[in-house]
Amino acid sequence: MKSRADATPRRIMTATEVAEYLKVNVETIYVLTGKGQIPFFRIGIHLRFHRDAIEKWMTDRISQVLKKKDATVRAAPKKTGMH
Repeated sequence: MKSRADATPRRIMTATEVAEYLKVNVETIYVLTGKGQIPFFRIGIHLRFHRDAIEKWMTDRISQVLKKKDATVRAAPKKTGMH
């Protein structure tokens, strides 16, 4: 039988866990925290991340990328067919 900790996802994650969750190198997580581009908090010298905040951050980033892509498509000049 699994323990409760194994049965439910962790709400607080380490940098390594976030890197695994996002499928990136842990160094990428440290760069993002250094630039203030990903939500985190410290416990002493250790970085910690709320799973809900990371999921919201991902959703917000996806929305930004889609909006930017949509704006780029709308702003693209029409082709005239002439060379």
